[in-house]
Amino acid sequence: MACDIAHTSDLHLTGLSGLGWRQLAGKRLLGYLSWAFRRRREHRPEVLAALRKDLEAAPPDVLLVTGDLTHLGLPDEFSEAAAFLRRLGGPERVLVVPGNHEAYARSSYEEGLGRLAPYLPTEAPRPTEGPPAWGHFPRVDVRGEFAFVGLSTAIPTPPFSAAGRVGVPQSRRLEAMLSELGKEGLFRILYLHHPAESGVVRPRKDLEDRALLLDCLEKTGVELILHGHAHRSVRSRLRIRGEDVWSLGVGSASAMGLEGEERRARYHRLRLERERGGVRLTLTASKWDPESRSFAAADAEDLGVIRHARAVDQTVLDSGN
Repeated sequence: MACDIAHTSDLHLTGLSGLGWRQLAGKRLLGYLSWAFRRRREHRPEVLAALRKDLEAAPPDVLLVTGDLTHLGLPDEFSEAAAFLRRLGGPERVLVVPGNHEAYARSSYEEGLGRLAPYLPTEAPRPTEGPPAWGHFPRVDVRGEFAFVGLSTAIPTPPFSAAGRVGVPQSRRLEAMLSELGKEGLFRILYLHHPAESGVVRPRKDLEDRALLLDCLEKTGVELILHGHAHRSVRSRLRIRGEDVWSLGVGSASAMGLEGEERRARYHRLRLERERGGVRLTLTASKWDPESRSFAAADAEDLGVIRHARAVDQTVLDSGN
């Protein structure tokens, strides 16, 4: 069996024109000024239109969106993001986790992430602590022998911080989910906004409880990790349970690249194909070309075979949606 995945992140797709000052209290005022003087020239709707066209030309089996659809996490931004997701595809194909910009400031679930329904899990326990999103994650969506496990790292933070956190309640649920999926012999793909590895972003933007996440993964195992947040492509190997596990980050999907070519908009195509003894991983990066105003794909790269034994009597679980 094979699975074709498109991975995109940090779309920052919303417009902020016409906001009232009452909506810009506290940290959101700083974020608005950043957008007004810099981000609105960097993250462009024409790039997102080209992205959508490219995805429509060759639809993937699964499209992963690893957060930061918005700028300030305002209610109207969530509604705009939901409309964009609908144009990309239905929730059976488009899987979403929030990023730090979705938790830019404290807001209710109904005025925030709730507006992205049905692109979020519909049934999940509420936590006794932490942001509302933690009660809806991790999410599990199974496609054949491939299990997609979405984790929320989005938390409200003080000004000048873009940090993330998993939290103990979510970590406990993640451990139980990954353990069960492992027993079922499923190939587990963990996707989240913040990178699981250290040194990718500055400390003020990092995952605060990385040790908690890595301890969980060491107990359960995982086959592949995908993230965003760094606004550039990242390739790392994490040592988990004696195996080198790929952790792959993708850049912003809407960036013009005003800060350098490595930050120009891109998304990844990942092909997972069953082979004897494991699953072969092939990566194709598609990057925004300002001359043609479209996305151009680089040559496919073979990242090797991920060792993974498929269970003889494999059970296919229900989707998280």
